[in-house]
Amino acid sequence: MPSLTPKVIIFPGIDGCRELRESAAAKLGKRFEVRIMALPEDPCLDFPAMAQHFMERLPEGPLILAGESFSGPLVALIAERCPDRVKGIAFVASFPKLAIPRMAGTLLDLIPLRAIPFGLVTWLMMGGSKDGDVARQMRQCLNLLPDRLVKHRAKLALQIDVRETIKRLRQPVLVIHGKRDRLLPHWYAGRFRDLRPDANVVLIDGYHMILETNPDQVAEALGIFADNLPSHHGHSRFP
Repeated sequence: MPSLTPKVIIFPGIDGCRELRESAAAKLGKRFEVRIMALPEDPCLDFPAMAQHFMERLPEGPLILAGESFSGPLVALIAERCPDRVKGIAFVASFPKLAIPRMAGTLLDLIPLRAIPFGLVTWLMMGGSKDGDVARQMRQCLNLLPDRLVKHRAKLALQIDVRETIKRLRQPVLVIHGKRDRLLPHWYAGRFRDLRPDANVVLIDGYHMILETNPDQVAEALGIFADNLPSHHGHSRFP
């Protein structure tokens, strides 16, 4: 008989790397079966195409999809299309729609990403810390990413709007956000609650990369969320 404990499927941020999330997956692995999905490195795929890509690769349920930052909209699209397998959705340091003008995408073509100081990146993403495995792994991941791919994903993030999708989702929603997030300020968590008043919002004392830098707190929030999910024979949000 298959286990009724949901598997946690982690969809990473814009870098798309599995390696950067392995420590967090190990923490979650004490409570769940965990799988990290690497983002496809195809600069032609948009969000719906990526959703289709992963729908064909999801394991059997029950599942909790955890979308970090860039991947929050992605898991919303997947969850709406796979209601039988996906029992819960976690948005980790993410957004339903960015509060940035779309024209900002045109500026990306003018910015040489390799010229951005790594110290500025760490300040924005994890409070300026340059020490430890997370910073080292992040530098390695970023060095391997083609500029074209990063800019493509950034433009997709500027364009995507899943507000109506999130309203329609039948599954319970968890929002985990850093109180000191400098990339996506914590008021983004309130945007999810505006769309889903029933969402469980957990604010963690951390920066944008809370999955990597605060894995224990993220694991605790996901554990509580999983314990309170409706059973297979329970009722969904809607009749």
